[in-house]
Amino acid sequence: MAITEIMATLQKVRLAKTAVGSARNTPGLSQEQSDTLDSAYVTLDEVENKLILQDIGQWIAVIEADGNKLAGLATQIQAAITNLQSVAHLVQGAATAIGALASIISKGLSSGLI
Repeated sequence: MAITEIMATLQKVRLAKTAVGSARNTPGLSQEQSDTLDSAYVTLDEVENKLILQDIGQWIAVIEADGNKLAGLATQIQAAITNLQSVAHLVQGAATAIGALASIISKGLSSGLI
C-alpha cells in the first residue's frame, strides 16, 4: 500500500501548515493576504485530518480537489505576499505531494493492488 507516500505527504502538509500558521501572525498583512493565509491554513488542516482519519477509497477525489485548491492558494500567496515566498513554496510542495499521492492511490485501486 501507499503508506510511505501517505506519511511523506502528511509530513509536507504539516510543515506547510506550521509555516502558514506562523505567517498568519505577520504584522501588516492586508485583509486579502490574511484571508488567503487563513484559507490555506484551514485547507491544510482539513487535508491533515483526511490523511489521518479517512478511508483511502473514499477520499481520492476529495484530496485531489484539496491539492488543486492548495496549488491555487500557493499561487495567490506568491502573488500577494512577496516577502512570504517560503510559505508559498511549502504550500505548493504540500499540494504537489497530495496530487501525487492521489494519483498513486488511484492507480493502485484501479489495478487491484489496494
